[in-house]
Amino acid sequence: MESLLFPALAIVVSTLLLLLLKQLTNRKHFAKPNLPPAPWKLPILGSIHHLIGEHPHRRLRTIAKTHGPLLHLKLGEVDLVVITSPDLVRQVFKTHDLKFASRPELLAGKLIFYNDSDFALAPYGKLWIQLRKICTMELLSVRRVKSFGFIREDEGNRLVESIRAAAGSTVNLSEMLLSAANATVARAAFGKECAHEQSFLSAMKKTSKYLSGFSVVDVFPSLTFLGEIARVRRGMQRVHGDLDAILNEIIEEHEAKGLKGDGEGEDLVDVLLKLQKQGGFDLPLTHNNVKAVILDLFLAGTDTSSATLEWAMTELVRNPHFMQRLKQRLCCETVELGEYTVPAGSRVVVNAWAIMRDARWWEGPERFMPEKFEKLEALDSGGVAAFDYIPFGGGRR
Repeated sequence: MESLLFPALAIVVSTLLLLLLKQLTNRKHFAKPNLPPAPWKLPILGSIHHLIGEHPHRRLRTIAKTHGPLLHLKLGEVDLVVITSPDLVRQVFKTHDLKFASRPELLAGKLIFYNDSDFALAPYGKLWIQLRKICTMELLSVRRVKSFGFIREDEGNRLVESIRAAAGSTVNLSEMLLSAANATVARAAFGKECAHEQSFLSAMKKTSKYLSGFSVVDVFPSLTFLGEIARVRRGMQRVHGDLDAILNEIIEEHEAKGLKGDGEGEDLVDVLLKLQKQGGFDLPLTHNNVKAVILDLFLAGTDTSSATLEWAMTELVRNPHFMQRLKQRLCCETVELGEYTVPAGSRVVVNAWAIMRDARWWEGPERFMPEKFEKLEALDSGGVAAFDYIPFGGGRR
């Protein structure tokens, strides 16, 4: 045991010294910009310790009450700017939209999403513009979404029947909602229930954790060996291998049955393969692009949908009087933001949770009052008020 302790300790000490030396070198060679206010930082770790314990979005709201609506945090080597003001959100999503249109480089994007070949994680450029056009014009067009209406209706009926069948007993509604969302997206994407559905969904859950959790390799990107030490790289490669094998089999099945030419009954894989065959794009649509976009659709269409339904059901159960009413009526460049400088390469987070619970913008923000959203219809979409309510983000990305 001792023979392993000393090499491990040597690696840790060497890493800390390397990071400290790098920070001192950066301070010496670069002038300090007018950064937004920030809580006190630790050497090497920066502001990471401020996010330990409480839920990050709650902790960030607490920090913002002390330091203001524009925060600068240092997560290891990464600059993170957090916004909790509708006016500043407007500047990010409209005034400086193009400068904030890219995405940070994540190890998961490289290893799981085919080197950022997807729509969600691709850097702003020709590939992203092309994939965005494919998604908006082909995959998520009004006509295409309506064509999958029977799937949503069928899976919704199945969900209701499952709940009805369990009357009088305890049910895990969260799992049932997630299962319904997964089944809906799977049928829309693949045209039928996937033979490897459980393996695929298990791998997608791991992917979601890699993207949403705290990863040491992403906050210390220059120390690539940390991915090996933490076994993060190996885990991502294993997940990628599982997903890739399943997606290859699905694509081969679709290619074997022949692509439909009339557009009737097409699933999303059919659409992507047809576009790939037709060509005519500035950049070729590769099999990796097809597989990466499918992964995007699953991540975007399952967790968010099931979580929204889960919270809606929770609030309606907690507030039965509203249930009665319902039944009656079914960053690329340095940017000056406010008075502060946001350095190029910073990651910008809009704390929508905090904005929508701020008494300056909302009456009774902590109370369940669905009628307050009815007033949004009268607001000017170009005004600051439009950014009080951003449940699905905004701006170019």
